[in-house]
Amino acid sequence: MSQLGLIVVAVGGSGYSLALFHLFCHSFFKALLFISAGAIIHSVISESQDMRTYGGFNRYLPFTYTCLLIASLSLMAIPGLTGFYSKDAIIESILAVCSIFVGYLFRDLLVGFGTDVVFQLPHTFSLVETEFTLTPVFKLLPITCGVTISIITVYSYEVLGAAFKSNNYRSVFSLFNQRLMYDQMLNHLVIRKGLLLGGNLNNAVDQGVLQ
Repeated sequence: MSQLGLIVVAVGGSGYSLALFHLFCHSFFKALLFISAGAIIHSVISESQDMRTYGGFNRYLPFTYTCLLIASLSLMAIPGLTGFYSKDAIIESILAVCSIFVGYLFRDLLVGFGTDVVFQLPHTFSLVETEFTLTPVFKLLPITCGVTISIITVYSYEVLGAAFKSNNYRSVFSLFNQRLMYDQMLNHLVIRKGLLLGGNLNNAVDQGVLQ
C-alpha cells in the first residue's frame, strides 16, 4: 500500500511518467520478493508457512537468500538499486512542487500581513477579529450540540437498549447485534465456497498434477 500511495502522490503532482516508472521498477523487485518467498516455502518438505519455524535458511539457500536481500534493499530504496531511482525522482518532483506552493503561500502572507509595499489598505477599512463579532449563541453552539448528542446516545443505550433486550424485541435486538447477519451471509455465500474451491484445486493441482 505504501508503494501505491507513492504512485498516487506522483500522479497528484502531475508526474505521470514517474508514476509509471516507479510502477515498472516496483513490479520487478516485488516479484523477486514473492519468488524468493515461494522458493523458501517450497524448499520445506511440509511446505509450512509458519514463520516461527523458519531460521538459518541463509546457510542452506544462499542464492535465494541473496535474491531476497537484494529485493528487500531495493524496496528500502538503497542507492544503486532500482527502487532508489524511481522513489528519489518522485520525491524530488514533489519537493519541487511543494517549494513552488510554499513560495506562493509565503508571498501572500508577507504581502497581506508583513508589508504594505505592494498593497496599501484604505484608512476607511475596519478590521476586527472574527472572535469579537460572533454572538454568544454561535459560541455556545458546539458545546451545546456535543452535550445534547451525548445525552441522546446514553439514553438510547441505557433505556432503549434495555427495552430492545426484553422478550418483545429480542429478535430485533439480536438482528442488529449481529450486524444484520452480514458476517454469517458472507461466510456462507463467499468465504466457505472460496475455501472449498481452493482446497479442491490444491488437492487436484498442487498435490496432484504438480506433485
